[in-house]
Amino acid sequence: MYRQDLLLVEDAPDNLDLILEVLRHRSCTVRTARSAAEALERLGPGEPLPALIILDLMQGALDLLGQIRSQTPASRVPVVVLTGPPVTGTESLGQANSFVQKPSDRIALAERVGLIADYWLKLNIAPGSLATF
Repeated sequence: MYRQDLLLVEDAPDNLDLILEVLRHRSCTVRTARSAAEALERLGPGEPLPALIILDLMQGALDLLGQIRSQTPASRVPVVVLTGPPVTGTESLGQANSFVQKPSDRIALAERVGLIADYWLKLNIAPGSLATF
């Protein structure tokens, strides 16, 4: 059985709706946050940890990534950053598990998000999980 719960951090309503539709079609349980502050609340004490965080590269996202990595146990949750043009020049970028360019075309975005979910929630074997494989 695969863990299908994730946290989606996305501030654009149209993208949020599209991504939610794709993920729910894949039987994912999705908690959403529209800002870095809201995402930190979703990862706070007493909140269940997601199997994956999909993070839109928006204002405050790199600070959020640094805060996620400094928290325990959220520090071990894989983070995939959706980004427009390639981003360089900041130390926080190395803290993501993956970067995926976000296409402007909605159909291509839906396909890409589906591939992200399939890989990270179904195919990827997390370190430490091989003993139970």
